[in-house]
Amino acid sequence: MNWTKLDEHCRASCFSTPAGALEHFFAIESSPGASFREALAQLQRATETTVPSLGLGTDTLAFARFHLSDIANQREELLASELFSLCSTAAYSIVEQPPLNSGTVTLFLYHVKGEGVTREKLTFGNDGWRNAAAVRGQNYSIFLTGNAASKISFNSHDETADIFRDYSRFLVDNGMTLYDNALRTWIYVRDIDNHYAGMVDARKAHFAKHGMTSTTHYLASTGIEAHLKERSDLVSLDTLAIKGIEAGQIIRLEALDHLNPTIEYGVTFERGTKVAYGDREHFYISGTASID
Repeated sequence: MNWTKLDEHCRASCFSTPAGALEHFFAIESSPGASFREALAQLQRATETTVPSLGLGTDTLAFARFHLSDIANQREELLASELFSLCSTAAYSIVEQPPLNSGTVTLFLYHVKGEGVTREKLTFGNDGWRNAAAVRGQNYSIFLTGNAASKISFNSHDETADIFRDYSRFLVDNGMTLYDNALRTWIYVRDIDNHYAGMVDARKAHFAKHGMTSTTHYLASTGIEAHLKERSDLVSLDTLAIKGIEAGQIIRLEALDHLNPTIEYGVTFERGTKVAYGDREHFYISGTASID
């Protein structure tokens, strides 16, 4: 993916074909040293000027992810901001992962625009934090969810099991299954050194229950350290699934000369997954390390 710098805060990458939808990815960074309020203003200006200059708006936004430097002290100000109001028309995720440039917040945006493409906010939980949206095209629909956490307190295994049960029900409610339609997860784990194993065990058991094994397939995934909405939350889940996809369009990516299958060290995700469409291919690459 080639990124183009649009202004001092915003980089973008675009993909399109004559036959299909336009996809835009944006990374919008705040200035190092700016206060959180100043940073929100910087990001808002980019979403209101730079992004619309490409013919995009809140109606084309599919997903937004906020990376905060201090979620406990910044969350409420973010939720009350006009920037969040603009971004929450789509699916969104909010995590504490201090931006690499030392700013207080970085925003990732994914826009989809095309003839006949529509977006719909969906119900996923009733706590105002967990959320979902669908981007519907002529042949496929992309379902994105964010901020899926559990009310179970301080047990990464039980939280993960609860979250995946709810997500599987969400898929069924929307005419899909975990096995056939889910493609990518982002799993955030607080104090990952101590709580990763519980998440891994619960995910493995849930996948096996749904027929996902080393001889079938898993999902591309990232499992990474983050602080979440509440101090008691150990696990949070963001996801992507596609409705209308057929099994032959999903290809497991492997590089066995360099990376062993993850199941060999007890975890259940793909190194990467490719989805082949009529006019393009999507590659979902896991956040992963090579372990001998």
